Amino acid sequence: MDYEVTASLQDLNLRRRREHLKSPADENFLLDLNLYLREREIQLYGDYPESYPILFVLGVPRSGTTLLAQLIAHSFDIGYINNFIARFWLAPVTGIRLSKILFTEKHTDYQSRYATTGHITDLHAFGYFWRHWFRAETLTDFARAQERAAEIDWPGLRRTLLNIQHEFDRPLVFKNLFGGYYIERLLRLLGKAVFVYIERDPVDSAISILKARREYYDDPNLWWSTVPLEYEWLKDKPYMEQIAGQVYYLRRLYRQQISAVGQERVISLTYRELCASPTGILQRIQERCRQWFDAEIEMTATPPESFPFRTYDDPTSRAAFRRLLDRFERDDP
Repeated sequence: MDYEVTASLQDLNLRRRREHLKSPADENFLLDLNLYLREREIQLYGDYPESYPILFVLGVPRSGTTLLAQLIAHSFDIGYINNFIARFWLAPVTGIRLSKILFTEKHTDYQSRYATTGHITDLHAFGYFWRHWFRAETLTDFARAQERAAEIDWPGLRRTLLNIQHEFDRPLVFKNLFGGYYIERLLRLLGKAVFVYIERDPVDSAISILKARREYYDDPNLWWSTVPLEYEWLKDKPYMEQIAGQVYYLRRLYRQQISAVGQERVISLTYRELCASPTGILQRIQERCRQWFDAEIEMTATPPESFPFRTYDDPTSRAAFRRLLDRFERDDP
């Protein structure tokens, strides 16, 4: 497993199955375009106030984060990064302006394929943007996130986010799994930041991550999605144990950080609650933003009455992951 320690995330892309492989030529073209646009965009940035709430959707991979972020993005009068804007990760305001010129409506079918949405104006996680600002290009970089926090240009990130918000001129929502490493820091950086944290049955999350590994790679030992701080010693375990540890330690990290801020500006919910009452979740977000910031977030579209609640009927995998998760909890100091 030494490959994963040293490889960049671009290198891991080359290990993907054909249908998930990103074109290196396209990636290089977009990188060159972003580098060209970045300097001009930065020169045009203003020093804007923090006028609206910024919502960060957070959760363990395969816990419902994409569905939750889609619900917020398409039900509220709110800015979000779509699949077009995401191509401009070093020049996001340019991407937003072009998107507003080219596309006049939001589109979603509330579907995604392992966090990837289909329509050009549906939600995107903006991973390249967050990796750039959090200085993370390898899995090990993420595992060392907290000790590398001093290397991050926090004032630059704040200025960029406020220019994004100014361009939208409304509240923002990001699906930002990487921000889970820095909950306390982001709450101090942004006075109107809100974390919307979703949890799912950890066994279902684990089974779904295993399916994603098999979907993306011919080798289920290759890592998929966010890594916990314990990655360095998990990476050499059998893949079932890797995944159980990924789910267990990420849940622990998020819960510890939320506990440390005393639920300040954190909205916690479950995947079951999201599926049962999308409107109830949206109303909860509205109430909290009104309570914390005296801010009104308008609902501009009627959300679905409910979403299908998905679980995995796989007794063998369920039992195996349950045993591993119980063992991690039992052995946790």
